[in-house]
Amino acid sequence: MHHIKSEDITEASPWFTNAEAAIYLKVYNKDGTPNVSYIYKKVCSGLLKAYKLGKFNRYRREDLDALILTLH
Repeated sequence: MHHIKSEDITEASPWFTNAEAAIYLKVYNKDGTPNVSYIYKKVCSGLLKAYKLGKFNRYRREDLDALILTLH
């Protein structure tokens, strides 16, 4: 499994995977892995917009930043 570091995603593509979005939001499971179920829950509740790129969901940095502002 390829481990993603938060510094790796700050300068990368504007499109975030589920794991990258969880890392960007700093939400982790107890074992230290990115909490992707948190991302899914925010999408289902309408707080985060998911974009289909191919067969995968991707998230924009602007939408993740807006979610942070909404929750705080």
